[in-house]
Amino acid sequence: MSKNKSAELALLIMNAGRLLHQKMHACGTGNGMSMLRFKIMAFVGERGSVSMKELACFLGITAPSATVLVDRMVKSGEFIRVSGLDDRRSVSVKLTATGKKDLQRNFKLLVEQMGLILSRLSPDDVNNLTAILKNLLKQ
Repeated sequence: MSKNKSAELALLIMNAGRLLHQKMHACGTGNGMSMLRFKIMAFVGERGSVSMKELACFLGITAPSATVLVDRMVKSGEFIRVSGLDDRRSVSVKLTATGKKDLQRNFKLLVEQMGLILSRLSPDDVNNLTAILKNLLKQ
């Protein structure tokens, strides 16, 4: 693939993500949840429990920066910290019941906004896009 096509696709994917973020922000999430907070909660919720190192790696930031974000989410009642059984210095975070509820509410909103965005496409285009994204994300 040419560098120009790769660059075009990279920009299109980033702009599609930005469109979804804008739609989420424009309609409000009910509790003021940012997309960053949503991404963190979805990542942790998907895995059940996540170490600070895993979270930092996912976000592309340092562990101390991830700790600052998690501190806020612990303080707001969305996360709890769990010490490792073998090594008490090893700390993971998990969603609380409140965090799970907030995540579900915001995921529902995300799905609604995505539905509005995708309504511009034909059913065949949506199916093709789904297949392409699944293919890209295979590891």
